[in-house]
Amino acid sequence: MIFTRNLYEKSSVCYSIWYSLLNKDREQAKFWAYEFYYSGFKKEFFKYIWKIYYCYYAYNNPSFEKFLLRRNLEWFEDEDNDWIIGNIIDNLCMREVSLESWFMMSGYMSFPEQLEGWIQQIENSTTKDKCFEILENCCIHFRIHKNNKTRIIESLRETFEKLKFLDFNMFLNACFARIMSVVFVVMRGKEKTLYLKENPEETKKYKTPLVLNTSKYRRKKPKTEYMIHHYPLLKSLVSMDDYDNWIYHAYGCPIWKKRIESLGGKLVDEKIVFDTEEHEEEFYNKYSFEPDEQTKEVKEKWLGNKEFESWEDLYAKYKVD
Repeated sequence: MIFTRNLYEKSSVCYSIWYSLLNKDREQAKFWAYEFYYSGFKKEFFKYIWKIYYCYYAYNNPSFEKFLLRRNLEWFEDEDNDWIIGNIIDNLCMREVSLESWFMMSGYMSFPEQLEGWIQQIENSTTKDKCFEILENCCIHFRIHKNNKTRIIESLRETFEKLKFLDFNMFLNACFARIMSVVFVVMRGKEKTLYLKENPEETKKYKTPLVLNTSKYRRKKPKTEYMIHHYPLLKSLVSMDDYDNWIYHAYGCPIWKKRIESLGGKLVDEKIVFDTEEHEEEFYNKYSFEPDEQTKEVKEKWLGNKEFESWEDLYAKYKVD
């Protein structure tokens, strides 16, 4: 278990990004995205967004891939361009989500009969070159126009050539989405191509740098605007008992690890040990949220809510009839 900068449970922060996108709650989605990003999980954020895109959006929005790639490369050129995170979320919120594509990739649903053979070929492939060959043959089989075929294949090739952190499993999901796009989107010609512009000034409200205490008697309050959401099937939910040793769970968060180590702290046998009592006191005076002394509202937002017991329950609510 890892806590983020405001002591939310990390994996549930990721789920909360996706769940807010599903509900097209732009402001909440950006809150969770920046909570994850400013906790120090910057490259991990981009990897997670690509996973969301290929599993839930790529089927209906194949051309969004080039936009996402462009934003990713802009961030690599200058990591201070943190407005990119909000701009990606804004533009995903505008687009149609396909729960069915992920349910098919995960085995909860069957692929359409006319696609099963092509999907099986991709699943049996062990190289990207072989997958591209299958995509090429699929386009020929369904008589996809040459221009569309080039766009479908070359865009995917460019993405995985330039973004080395995307692994082969991600590539397979991208290929599954491409095959579905070939048949159900490109042939119909329906896709939203409108994009919202960036708003660099907006990031100020999400940075919320920690205010260091000048008095050890003043309680610090985390920025907990929303109640966190938990994955269906998640068996072990975070509890206030976990906050008794919050600093241990926070050590896995880059921003907290940096704070702890800057004052001589290190991990020893699942405990954080400081090199001197003075450094330990300085750390807690500066940074401790004192979880047990927080308000009921803050604690409820940390503990969160599990809306669905299974993915099938979630799908029943959000499926498109």
